[in-house]
Amino acid sequence: MYTQSSWSLPGGYVELGEHPARTAIREIQEELGTTIKEVKLEAIYLRQLPNTEFIQVTLYSATVQDDIQINDGEVADYNWFTLDDLPELMVPGDKEAILDLYS
Repeated sequence: MYTQSSWSLPGGYVELGEHPARTAIREIQEELGTTIKEVKLEAIYLRQLPNTEFIQVTLYSATVQDDIQINDGEVADYNWFTLDDLPELMVPGDKEAILDLYS
């Protein structure tokens, strides 16, 4: 999905007491306006931010049940890319995670 001048994977912060798989489903519904049939845990990464804080990134694959209808307040556009055609302008770490998982 495309937001604020770069492409990124759908996602967001886990709410207190929320399971990360539920977060993935909720964020995809909020950002892409679609229903998810199932999610599968793919990987967990620990990223260090520029201010030296760390965040845990939990990546899931998902089966989309409905057509995508982006939420204009959250997402400017969406697209599917092949591994050979990933965009240059991506949120730091997303491209590396995708290539790590699927190359």
